[in-house]
Amino acid sequence: MSLTKETSGTEIPAPEAEPLLRVDGLRTEFRVPGGQVTAVNDVSFEVRPGQVLGIVGESGSGKSVTARSVMRMLRAPGEVTAGSVTYGGTDLLALPEREMRTWRGSKAAMVFQDPQAALNPTMRVGEQIVEAMTAHGRGRTQARQRARELLEAVGIPDVDTKIDHYPHQFSGGMRQRVVIAIALANDPALLIADEPTTALDVTIQAQILGLLDRLRRELGIAVAIITHDMGVVAELCTDVVVMYAGRTVEKGSVAEVFARPRHPYTAALLRAMPRID
Repeated sequence: MSLTKETSGTEIPAPEAEPLLRVDGLRTEFRVPGGQVTAVNDVSFEVRPGQVLGIVGESGSGKSVTARSVMRMLRAPGEVTAGSVTYGGTDLLALPEREMRTWRGSKAAMVFQDPQAALNPTMRVGEQIVEAMTAHGRGRTQARQRARELLEAVGIPDVDTKIDHYPHQFSGGMRQRVVIAIALANDPALLIADEPTTALDVTIQAQILGLLDRLRRELGIAVAIITHDMGVVAELCTDVVVMYAGRTVEKGSVAEVFARPRHPYTAALLRAMPRID
């Protein structure tokens, strides 16, 4: 089955003058006993419709904190202390929490690294997808049918049976497909994937990356993928932001950055990539 939005075709829209998401000068701090730790400092980037942006850096570089700051999903004592995050002209940092909850899922959604932790072990997977839609006002009958379509579209076999299975009855790769189906339930224009393949074996990693690329092509959605792996960036992304010590040290198209890295850290990441020669 080919997954398409209910209100549009499958063509990727032409790039617009205005970005879908704009992050400008973002700073996030964690207040701890004895002071504060700056995890993200003056980070700026844009995501446009149909684009796949890779946010890459080693563990601790601030890339996941950046994503959680954008989605306003920081855990205490984390706090955004400077900068702006705008989506289609709306200042997300100024939205009341109730409106922000509506924005999450309907405008942008997030796929986390560990699908086991992202799913409720006591609920059937179909119900979890239905719940994501009814929370945004969709009727249960329509939501159940849409859940079937989503599970089939992300590659879950035997949907009639599997829709009523629990997460523990799925493999790690199948659980991640379910998480992606939940993220797509309300037709977001932006999907943020935080290390979506790290917990999976190499073969399943390739399948999930292929799935994300297919969804991007069929739906025209924008994807921001957070990774430590430049190979993932090379395979999937059109543009890249390189983060080091909480800052953006380089950004540009994948072709440009891979061919002519300007920052020593970017060059070091590229040298660390396995080469066939």
